[in-house]
Amino acid sequence: MSIKKIVDEVWKDEVLRENKITKREIKLILEAFKRYIPEKIVENGEFKFLGLFTLKVKSVRGWNSVNFKTGEKVKINDFKRIYISPSKKLKNKLNNK
Repeated sequence: MSIKKIVDEVWKDEVLRENKITKREIKLILEAFKRYIPEKIVENGEFKFLGLFTLKVKSVRGWNSVNFKTGEKVKINDFKRIYISPSKKLKNKLNNK
């Protein structure tokens, strides 16, 4: 979903409209948030958004593989992957509890 679509959807919230928050202000906050999350993940190895989700960085060990087209053996190097864990509150909402 694009920032513009998110801004349009968030702006429909009555609390924001009552407090006269503009679409421009919402966009600035979202863009700052977009810059903040990667910084914190690199710095701490995780990012917790309480009540919504947690992003964690985990190291994945490399392995040996085969290029199916040429049959050549290929070494996949170690790398890092980001995993998302939904909060209990979000899981309950998704499962209508």
